[in-house]
Parts: sequence; C-alpha cells; structure tokens
Amino acid sequence: MSLKQQISILLLSVLTLTGFAQQNADVKFYVKINGSDQPTRLKWFTKQVVSYNGFNVYRQMVGEQNWEKLNQDPLVPGAHQIPEEKKTQEIKAFTQLFTDQNYKIGDKPMADFILIPKLVLSEEFAKFAGIRFDDKTAVSGSDYIYKITEIQDGGEEELVRSEPVTAGQKLVEGPPANVISKGYNKKIKIGWFAEPDRYFAVNVYRAPAGNPDDTMLINEKPVKFNMENGKVSKYPFWDQGLDEDDEFVYTLVTVDYFGEEAGRADPVKFGTEDVIPPAQPENLDISKDDPSLSFVLSWKAEIPEDFDAFALYMSRERDGEYEKVKDGIPPDEFTTEYIAPEIGPYYFKIESRDTNGNTMKSTFITSTLKDAIPPDPPTGVQAIADTGIVKITWDKSKAPDFHGYHVYTKRNRKAELYNRFTKDPIQTNEFQDVMHDKIVGDFSYKITAVDTNGNMSEMSQLATAQFPDRNPPPKPFISRVTVNQEAQVEINWQSIAADDLEEIDVYRKNIKEEEPKWEKVNLTDLPSSSRNYLDRSVQPGSTYAYSIIAIDTEGNESLRSDPKEVRVNQPKLAPVAIEKFKVNTRRRSKNAEFEWNVDRPQDVMGYVIYGQHPGDKQLKPITGRLTDSAYSLKKLQPGEHTFQLKVFDREGNKVKSEIVSINIKE
Repeated sequence: MSLKQQISILLLSVLTLTGFAQQNADVKFYVKINGSDQPTRLKWFTKQVVSYNGFNVYRQMVGEQNWEKLNQDPLVPGAHQIPEEKKTQEIKAFTQLFTDQNYKIGDKPMADFILIPKLVLSEEFAKFAGIRFDDKTAVSGSDYIYKITEIQDGGEEELVRSEPVTAGQKLVEGPPANVISKGYNKKIKIGWFAEPDRYFAVNVYRAPAGNPDDTMLINEKPVKFNMENGKVSKYPFWDQGLDEDDEFVYTLVTVDYFGEEAGRADPVKFGTEDVIPPAQPENLDISKDDPSLSFVLSWKAEIPEDFDAFALYMSRERDGEYEKVKDGIPPDEFTTEYIAPEIGPYYFKIESRDTNGNTMKSTFITSTLKDAIPPDPPTGVQAIADTGIVKITWDKSKAPDFHGYHVYTKRNRKAELYNRFTKDPIQTNEFQDVMHDKIVGDFSYKITAVDTNGNMSEMSQLATAQFPDRNPPPKPFISRVTVNQEAQVEINWQSIAADDLEEIDVYRKNIKEEEPKWEKVNLTDLPSSSRNYLDRSVQPGSTYAYSIIAIDTEGNESLRSDPKEVRVNQPKLAPVAIEKFKVNTRRRSKNAEFEWNVDRPQDVMGYVIYGQHPGDKQLKPITGRLTDSAYSLKKLQPGEHTFQLKVFDREGNKVKSEIVSINIKE
C-alpha cells in the first residue's frame, strides 16, 4: 500500500465519522464530558484541518433562540501555546509547519501521515491547531447545542452543530464490540469490530488467567484497524512469543478522538487454543407498556452449533453494574419481557452464551419508564355569560399528583378546533374570559387537568355561554370587475367592516338569458379576509352581472351589493414558441440542411429564414415565406454562415429563434 493510500485511510477514519452532527459531511464534531465537575470538551475535523481565518464556537440552550459566542478570539493555529514540557521534537516540527499559511493537507504526504494521529492523541497540539475548545461555563444539568463556524470573507459560515448534550452528565464513547481471538503457534490473534465512526484506536491489556488483576498494557501505540488485501483485517493485534497452552485475560479499551481511553470492554479469556465466544447480539430494540410497567426487548444474533442460551442484564445507571435478571432464553427466541418495579431510566444488555461458557454481551440500550396515566377529566364545568365576561367554573381535581388546569375555547359553531387560553397550568378551578361589552355569539369551553409528570387528561364535557347576534354585516361594495387574457373574470371588492365577518359569497347571472337568475359561483366559502375572486367558469361571448353577499359568524347575511357588469370576449392566443431550430452540414459538404419545430404549427402563417454569409454586414431574408418545417441550401461558399428563423402566426406575432452558425471549409 502506498503512503498516499495510507494517508487517505487516516483521513477517512476521521472525516467519514457519524459523530454528533450531520449538517456537513466534510466536518466531523465530537463532544465529551468526563463528569459533573468537568468541562464540556469539543473537537472538530475538517478536510483542511485548520483555518487561518479562524473558527468560532457558539452555544445555545435548548429551547432558546439566542446563540452565545464562547471564544474571545478566533481559533487559529498558534493562538494556544503548548507548554514547553509537552513539546516533543515532532510537535515542534508540526507547530512550525502550521505557522506556514501556504501549507495544505496532501502537500507533504509523509508529514500528513504523522500529523493526523498527533492531532487525535495530543490535546495540546489540537488546541494549538485551533480545533479544540473547552466549555468551562456550562451550567451542570442544562441542555445545550453547540455549533462551529469558520470566518470567511468578512463573515461567518456555519460548518456543523451538535445534537443536544447535558452539561455535567458523563458522555464518553463505549467499548470495542465483538472481541474475538484465534490462537496457534504460540501466539494469540485478537480482533474486534472496526468502528472508526466511534473511536480512533484500541489499547490492549493482558493479565495471566490465574491472576486477572495483574494487568499490563501490551501495545506500544494505540492499535488502529489494519488493511489486508484491500479489506479491514479481522485480527489487527497479535500477541506473540507465548508458551503453549498459555491462557490470558485480555481487556480492550477504546481510545477516543480526544486521545483518551474511554469504554472498557468486559475481560475475555483467550488461550493459545482456539476459544471464540458467540457473535455479539445486535439490532437491539425496546418498546414499553407504561401502564403495566413493562419493557419488551428484541434483538438479532448469529446462532452457532455450540450455542446455549441468551441472558438479559439490567442496570439503573449507564456506567453502573449490570445484574443478570433473566437467563436461559432459548436460541430460537429473540424477544423477552422485563417487568420494572418502578418508574425511571433502565439500561439493558443481551448476552449470548455457548456450551463452553464463552459469552458475549451486546452494547446497551436504554429507555425511561414514566408515569403515563393521566388524571380524570374535570367535571361540573359551567359557563355563565355576563356583560362582556364569561365566568367558567368546575369541580376541583382529586388526583394526588395534581398540578393544574388548562382552559380551552371555541369562538363560533363552525370552528373545528379548541384553542388553549392558558400558557401555563392554573391552580384555581375558575377562569374569566373578558371581552368587549358588545360581543355577540356562542362561546364554548372545555377544561383539562395536568399532573406533576405532565400527563394531561381528556377534555371535560362542553360548557357554552351565548351572546346572541342579530345584526348583519354592512352592504358590500364591488370596486371593479375585469377580464384577463385567459378570458377569466376577476371580481374585486372593498374591505367589509365587520368584526364577526365569517365568509363572503360571489353571485353571477347571465344578463342575455330570458330570465337571468343569481347563481352562487364560489364552490367553497371565501374567508372573511378575501378581497377578490377569479371566476374561471365563464363562457366567451357572454355578458355577466356580479354581486356579493357577506355573512357573519351567526349566519346573518348582508344586503346584496350593487351589481357590476362585464363582457367576456374570446381570449387572444399566446405567440407560437419555437421548440427547435437546427442547421446541419456534413463533413466536406457545402450544403446546409435546415429543420425546425414549433409548439402549434396549426397557428403558423409561414416561416422565413434569415442569413448572413461571408462579406454580409447583417442578417437578411434568404427565403420567401415557407410552409414546411425543412429547407436546404446548396453550394455555400467557404467561411462562416449565420442563420435565424422567424415565425409568423395568425395573431400577427413574429417570433425569432436563436442565431445558429456553421463553418464551410475549403
């Protein structure tokens, strides 16, 4: 494998990661929190790694709109100085390399091959490069979103943003998955599922099988996945120089993109004999039935010949100790149920076990069991109308976890949905809807109860208060009636001054009929905000009168507006469109073949071809009026010839094609 290919793999392992963000496939963003008293650590990688204009880091609290800039100065190479005691000769060389603003990834392959792992494994070097930042001001327990921008051309371009993270809540990468081995010839090959989207490399620890606490790190550098014959190696690490029948306990630990150890896999016993545990269960899924406090888990797994059974493990904390809560799940069952003793978060793992006792646990899956039982809906709801006020009362809730009430209203009979009055739950069992003194109409109300877990009851029974309205809207006024080019009639009217205006109807009659009658032309009710209507159902050659009627929320109709008449003439056709105009000439030929197409040949009166030959100053007609859509010119003199087609239609329109040029050679 060439050095250039190896560098491509290194870049791929960083820049094809899922991370926390998906906005920009060329930028990858990582967030890490070591604990409640630790800062939120941010790290990002772009194709060019550094920005000499600088990066900025912003933070937004979930649920708010404003973004807060966290860094005082742009993050550029050299802005952060590396302590002298942490400067190796390689780091010193690379800091000098980054100070050259002409340096780009890919210019110096050998340097890049060493540079990229240094950016991952050295936090000080990553800060020097301007791709690392610590948020030390985040409030523990608060949920935040972070974004990275790059300064460009006097402005800023957003590169990537994170998913919401909770400050102070531990957030680290998990352990390697599917740890396997193959032992022979006094060596043990160790493999795992290569996941460069989750972590950078792996550290391997070993202890004698008889003394599993006597662990030691046996790899000199973090082990990345290797390539063999163009594929990812199944066994990236070989533990060699062992004795026959040796047995050891191996523990694999992920090294994340902050250069630190993260998830620690369960210890596994391997020997120079071939001892391979079952494949790791995968595709875990979980559903829950809140009222019965139960979880239903499902998964997929490979079933080898020596497979024994599955087991279910549970923990109440992500990094806590997992307890076996169900064993002996048959190999032909890929689902199980767990009855939870109480509400709260639960973490589960599925273990595969073979007949030799070799086991392999899945990664964890989590779900939170909440109280999902809502309170009973409020009863005894009454609404009493007074002058400009509706007083709503109801019985008090008897739920032990009661939190408050929400009040809903519907302003008229035709409304389909209830609108909520209250932004936050109220604690009292009464509410006043204050309106102006001359309000009219029916007002409907419903109440819901909310408990301390946010569960909301169904709506209560309906309570209605009525302010009768018998006043119709004012008589409308049509301002103008016009006919457009498509022979459609547009009716415009002035705004109608009525607070309770509900809809507007448009009426039409053909005044040339013997007994003309008003007919409603709008198929659906026009909203009160309408100021015009387009009647597409008219017949050219007819004369119509139009009038409108306004209707309020109580169904009161206004007087009919004064009618306005209009005559609808036949519509004028649009100009013919040229779809194609081509001039073809064969090699070593002095002849030209013309062909063209128009969208409506039946409306064409004729075609004329204009040309400009060598020595001519401008285009001029070279044919009379043609009726066919093809033409030939023969024996053209050498040089450049330019042609254009003009089309004349029945409406008197003249349409020109694009100009086409050909070159006739000697």
